[in-house]
Amino acid sequence: MENGSLGHPFNMHSHHFFRCLLLLPLLLLACQETSPPALSQPAQAVSLPVSSPSAASITPCGAEAYAAVRQHIREKRMALARQYQGAAASSRNSLLAQAMDSLVHSLVEKIFPCWYGTPWTFEGHTDQPGEGSIACGYFVSTTLKHIGFNLNRYRLAQQAALPIIRSLTQNVQRFRSPQACLDFVAAHPGELFILGQSYHVGFLYAAPEGVQFIHAGYFPPTRVCREAARTSDTFEQSEVWVVGSLNQHPELARKWLSGEKVSIITP
Repeated sequence: MENGSLGHPFNMHSHHFFRCLLLLPLLLLACQETSPPALSQPAQAVSLPVSSPSAASITPCGAEAYAAVRQHIREKRMALARQYQGAAASSRNSLLAQAMDSLVHSLVEKIFPCWYGTPWTFEGHTDQPGEGSIACGYFVSTTLKHIGFNLNRYRLAQQAALPIIRSLTQNVQRFRSPQACLDFVAAHPGELFILGQSYHVGFLYAAPEGVQFIHAGYFPPTRVCREAARTSDTFEQSEVWVVGSLNQHPELARKWLSGEKVSIITP
């Protein structure tokens, strides 16, 4: 396990994608365009086996249901913000930890499931589950925007994976094997990590049943899904695994409550 950066990540234009794969295998890249493109047609549906963790939630939420989910989370966030503003200084750290736990729970149990089944495409950037398609970087930035962070989802998604992680987490960890990464995440039960790989970005969740990989995947079924990381083809396909925990960043929790803009780190 190592702390620190990964060379010099850069943005990846779609027409350079395959050239980048051949020439720069060690750079940490996010799989998305560098400007908001037109929506593509949804990818052809691929049936999932019954044993797949995402099979039960393969149908994305409709617009009305998703709006209701977001409104409920917004009301909870505002209530926590009022509680934080009125709290004594000695109580604020514990309230920030409570806020982050609420945020992570809402992402994992409310926001992410609404997106399961939404098609992945390299240029996708839809703002609505089940409509159009979404790339891996836009899945990360859009769900964080919808949970209530004040951020530019386009600009965040246009970054390579390492700047995305650094913009939202602290204590970034780098691993050279998938098992070392899984062991580290599993040692932090209940925490949600942003994961950066050689050509991909998504979330890892330390769930009771094992580490879960939540992402817009480019391997079949080529859609947003939640799957066991240890058996995920996408998780294995990397030369480096970099993670940062959302739970371990009190300042991020404060920005979520206050609505303060999240600064996006660029290379």
